[in-house]
Amino acid sequence: MGIDTVLVVCSGNTCRSPMAAAYLRQALAEAGAPGVRVESAGLHAVPGLPAAAEAQEAVARDGLSLAEHRSRPLDEAAVAAADLILAMTRAQADELRRRFPAVAERVALWREWAAGSPLADADVPDPIGQGLADYQILARQLRREAAMLARRIAAAATGGRGTGSEGEGPRAALDAAEGRSASSEEAQAIPQPIPAPAVGGRPLRVAIGSDHAGFDLKRELIAFLEERGIEVIDVGTHDRASCDYPDYARAACAKVIAGEADRAVLICGTGIGMAIAANKVPGIRAACCTEPYSARLTRQDNDSNVLTLGARVVGPGMAREIVATWLETPFAGGRHQRRLDKIATMEREFLQGEGFTGAAGAGAHPQATPGSPAREG
Repeated sequence: MGIDTVLVVCSGNTCRSPMAAAYLRQALAEAGAPGVRVESAGLHAVPGLPAAAEAQEAVARDGLSLAEHRSRPLDEAAVAAADLILAMTRAQADELRRRFPAVAERVALWREWAAGSPLADADVPDPIGQGLADYQILARQLRREAAMLARRIAAAATGGRGTGSEGEGPRAALDAAEGRSASSEEAQAIPQPIPAPAVGGRPLRVAIGSDHAGFDLKRELIAFLEERGIEVIDVGTHDRASCDYPDYARAACAKVIAGEADRAVLICGTGIGMAIAANKVPGIRAACCTEPYSARLTRQDNDSNVLTLGARVVGPGMAREIVATWLETPFAGGRHQRRLDKIATMEREFLQGEGFTGAAGAGAHPQATPGSPAREG
């Protein structure tokens, strides 16, 4: 038995599930399985609504269109026709199994099925009410996961039909996603995890700390980092009791300066307090980021060694994207190293009481004068 029809389910069927379905259709065509039908529906959808404008714009950048999409409430006929039902969140998967017990074995989580293994946080965040930037981040995540899903679906579709065995196809692939045994053919089809960044041939070591406001997000990110094979040093806090963020900024930054950690991630309510505290430690270059673009540039241009996040500003999905981008981006060097050398000199001079020499300071770059030619980027 192969996979002929995939049903992607969210709540309202105006953003996540239509976006995911569009990317999955595209990925299946690229994987050589264009005959697999992909539908979407919502557990609590109002019928006939168009896709959110931000969702339409986000997928349009990848050449996809949701202009004809109209929301569709989930019903018996839709679930009965599907060989594989992919929910966006664990709560939705549970509701699907409760409402439609006859198809419970066909229900899986989108992210877990893509990864081929259980995940600590497998929920796809709901972008409704957020800005275009959040939809674009979601689109990138869904596109990447759709490619992983398509490989597995294509393998199950081909392998299942070729043998006619009830033990292969969607059920065996679902077993693999839930940690049970899978055939060698299916195991080969499961995408391997993204390699963790490494330093000197060993896994990256990341210190992580938070105050009480960032405690829950810290736990989410520890699981995310460990899933990627990164060694995590948790400096606290270890519960939700009120505490002072400078204590944990100091502890994590001390690990970086001592060489016990390569980088650090710090979380408080906004990320700002942690950044201020961390940047008081000589040698630390901390950056507070709320989206991946800044995270990439702060590594590429500034060689930041500490990332700070606001648990009241970004959700878990956005935080994972920011952290992944920050970890994977190398320092560009070149003219940026010259600028970092100036920062280090400035830091050293002020520590020694020699930095109060005026705005320009000693050793100002000759280009920084009136009438100078165009500067470097």
